[in-house]
Amino acid sequence: MTALTTPEPVDDLLLWLRERIAARRALAEDAKGRCTGEWTFRDTAGGRHKVVDDLGYTISDTDDVDTNPWWTGPHIAANDPRAVLDLCDAHSLLLDLHPQVTAAGMLDWCGECSDQEKSVSYPCPTTRAVGVAYRRDPGYREEWAPRD
Repeated sequence: MTALTTPEPVDDLLLWLRERIAARRALAEDAKGRCTGEWTFRDTAGGRHKVVDDLGYTISDTDDVDTNPWWTGPHIAANDPRAVLDLCDAHSLLLDLHPQVTAAGMLDWCGECSDQEKSVSYPCPTTRAVGVAYRRDPGYREEWAPRD
């Protein structure tokens, strides 16, 4: 089982985001390999509530009120490993679409947001917005937050 580990301190938002996306992807791949298909929330016999995979195997039994109350079931099902992998893909794609451009003696700028008339410094608003999805992860720095 792979866990979300505390990363080494990083000054670079792009590098940190790529590490966090890779860590989430590894967790989701591990979970995906241990179950089949889509996770769904179901009311089962006897009024029990469970999150199950396509074959009916229990992912989470939400009747243990002390540790996993029934209202957590829909949230668990919504975080099916396939959905998490889709989010990782979308976040990686956004980062790829907003490349960091570096030139000697100049500040870094965004290759997508900048044009001949204006230069948008890096990290750009899009990269900062992707960071919001990971701001609860260890190592996030408040200076990476989106700016008004």
